[in-house]
Amino acid sequence: LILPAAYSLAAINGGRAWFRRGAKIPYAIFFGFGLVVAIAVEIIATSLPSDSLLSWRYSALMPRDPLTGMALIPIAMWTIVPALTILLVRFAQTERN
Repeated sequence: LILPAAYSLAAINGGRAWFRRGAKIPYAIFFGFGLVVAIAVEIIATSLPSDSLLSWRYSALMPRDPLTGMALIPIAMWTIVPALTILLVRFAQTERN
């Protein structure tokens, strides 16, 4: 749900094909919104009581940011998966033309 919401917010500023134009503001909106939501979800879910249905905990093997203690894999996923999605869509558009 984060990805379509981030795309929609970026499209409000840059139009439906913002990812093809290379404008910086839609990209900042896309990645910024997703990163903020991902961080908020991590903070909320790990702060809830452990017996809550919507909470989770990480094992000692999960890499964490030394300053915040936040798990790095979910944050990295937000930057890698959307970037690959944009690249694949741009590649698919180029191949069709």
